[in-house]
Amino acid sequence: MLQIIDFEDGLQEFIASRLAVDTTTESWDVRGEFSDDKILPADKNIIILSKPFDCLQRGVLSGKYPQDDFEKLQDWSRRNWRYTTPEIYEHIDSLTQKIENKLVIHPEELDKPETKKRIEKYTGSKFDWDISEYETFCTENINLR
Repeated sequence: MLQIIDFEDGLQEFIASRLAVDTTTESWDVRGEFSDDKILPADKNIIILSKPFDCLQRGVLSGKYPQDDFEKLQDWSRRNWRYTTPEIYEHIDSLTQKIENKLVIHPEELDKPETKKRIEKYTGSKFDWDISEYETFCTENINLR
């Protein structure tokens, strides 16, 4: 089983949908709280190092934080604050140290042919990837560029 890990509202599902293998997805933060202690290593793990504020903005653009929902806005505020402290990065570092069988990817490397080859070699699956599709996804779901 392949597990894909990123921030909440990260690229887990987007990447998983382009692989022809069984995957599960996890987040190391949920509602602005650490959840990395709940992540169990799988046979293979892809760790995506998305930009945290891109992930937060994706949640905003999806309607996850309506202005009239105090609890949801508290979640947004907690995530926003958490992403400005070194603590989250210490937790991510700790998680990446714990997981032995892993491939770490930064989204800005996804347009490189060698990254696609690394993913395909690691997963044993074709990685159905089109950079223009990814750019459209970012424009529609993040729009921070």
